[in-house]
Amino acid sequence: MQFLQRILTLRNLLLLAAFVFVGGIILSIFYETLLPLLRAEQWAALVSNLIGIPIILCATGVLFWGGWRFLQETARLQTKPEWLRMQQLRQAHSISTERRALQGTILRMMLAAWKPGALWLLSGTLLFILGDFITGLF
Repeated sequence: MQFLQRILTLRNLLLLAAFVFVGGIILSIFYETLLPLLRAEQWAALVSNLIGIPIILCATGVLFWGGWRFLQETARLQTKPEWLRMQQLRQAHSISTERRALQGTILRMMLAAWKPGALWLLSGTLLFILGDFITGLF
């Protein structure tokens, strides 16, 4: 019974669900895109899809990772002591020039925290464009 409980952990069940989901996508790509091109002997289109589709799948992973990093860094920023101090100072100051200066500092902190995730998101978008271009060549 303990052996079964160790196997059926939440992590393992999520990995199994992800494997089934990704496997379904790959089977769908094979049967609905690649196999018809193979049967029709459209070799150029088949090769362009064999190159472009993996790039698009990688782009999907990069986009998910970038979104995760973006959310993770946003949550981490809100627990930093300097962030909390800036928020308190911003609420305490009513003079517009001091408040604007604090808001500028807060904005710079936010942009610095969001930069890694935004770069991953941009990379994923560029990979999508590249994969789509290669897939649509023929």
